[in-house]
Formats: sequence, C-alpha cells, structure tokens
Amino acid sequence: MGARLITATAEAAAYVGDDWLLYVDASGSYSHSEMAAPCLLLAQPGSELHVQGDDAAAPLCASAMLHAAGSSSCSTEQHVGAAFLYFDPLSPAGRALTQLCQAHALQPWTTPALPGWEPDWFQALCHGGADRGAVLAWVARLRAALMAQAPEPDVDWRLRTAATLLREDLAGRLSVAQLAERVRWSPEHLRKAFREAAGMSLSRYQMWSRLHRLIDANRIGVHDAEDSLLEAGFYDAPHGSRAVRRYFGQTASATLQPGIRRADCHGA
Repeated sequence: MGARLITATAEAAAYVGDDWLLYVDASGSYSHSEMAAPCLLLAQPGSELHVQGDDAAAPLCASAMLHAAGSSSCSTEQHVGAAFLYFDPLSPAGRALTQLCQAHALQPWTTPALPGWEPDWFQALCHGGADRGAVLAWVARLRAALMAQAPEPDVDWRLRTAATLLREDLAGRLSVAQLAERVRWSPEHLRKAFREAAGMSLSRYQMWSRLHRLIDANRIGVHDAEDSLLEAGFYDAPHGSRAVRRYFGQTASATLQPGIRRADCHGA
C-alpha cells in the first residue's frame, strides 16, 4: 500500500493511501462538515476538541473521537488543530470504526493510548515534513488499534465487486440494476446488504470515492480546482464544489490549495 503526500502549506497537509485519506490542519479552522467516510478525529497533542454532533444534546469534549460516515458535526471551539483520518467504508478499519459508532455517530475514543501522537509529529505532518515510511507506520498503528476493538466479519465478494465497479464508474453511468446484475443479486438485496456492510448507501459510497480521487488528483499534477473536480468524476464544477463544502467544510480552492511542496510517497 502506498502513502502519498499531496499538498502542504505552512499549516496544513493532505495525505492519501489506497483506502484512506488524512488531512492535518494546525490552524484550527474546522467549523462544520458531514463525514464522507468513517473518520478518526484527533485534536492536536495536549488539546481537546469541542464538537457538537447531530445526534447529541451537548458538545463532546475529547482528544480523540470516532465519527460515523454520514453524520454531521460542528466545532464549538476554534483554534485547536486537528487531524482527520478517513477510512474506506468497506476496509477493515472503516468497518471497525462504523461498528464502534453504532450507539452514537460521534463518540470519544479513549483507548488505547494514541500511538506516536506527539507535538513534533503533529507539526511534521502539518508541514509535510513527515517521513513517508513513518506516515505509513503511524496510519497502520491506528488502523490496528481500531480493528482490535471490533470484530472483522467477512465482506461478501459481491459487495467488494460492487464497490470496485463504483470506484471505476465515478461519472455515475452504472445504474443499481446494472450493478445488481453484475453481482447476481436483486437491486433491493444489493442496496440492503451494501448499507449493512458499509454503513452507507451505494450513492454515498460513490461520493466518497470521488472525494478520495479528488484529493489524489493533485498527485498527478492537476492543481486547478475545476479540472480536479472534473477529473474526480463530478458532473460539473458547481456540483463538485458543493460536495467539497458539504464534506470538508471549505471551498474546493482551499481544499486543493497547491501549497509549497508536493511529492509522491510510496511505502514499503
């Protein structure tokens, strides 16, 4: 599995792997967004985030939180840096995180102790100066910690096939009926089984795939926001821009800011 540093500015950086996306921001600019995929939300070391979830009566104050896909939240206290680690909903870590969020869409993650979450490491991530292998190892430790807390049931090959077809068809040309025919299920059964396994609908999973590809587009030199949105499979730039603001809480231009450094990172 490869890890790629996509963009880095003085205060923020984005990294992407085959089934995960990491955004680290030291500016504390997080305000409101809907989670595009199961997400581990980490406050900068030594701090707590104050976050209001859409299914909670009061803000949650914690240094680490688990956030289910599709749930919304807003920060009630600014100027606290944070890291957002998203996992593909059908990946083992994504499924573990979804299972851990069955009681509440947003909840604290207190155990185990966060591996390697130190101020120097946070700053290295924010500035794009983290060693490539170290990023891979850190994400792997967090992945293992999540999976250790939840069972890992098998995912039916038909669901994996449907997910692959959706990732390859980012423009949305395949209908549910066509997907169901490819995996030899009825459309109704495919919809139900996919939602149970991934914690989201087929169309929502395709949105995650587009957003993942959108961030990765900078790796291949697509820096213009409109070109990046089209490359990711959005119908047009306005549609893509609305999706970015909905899920990342900021404009497409800000999300895709080229920054001062870009590099390919391939891990062992």
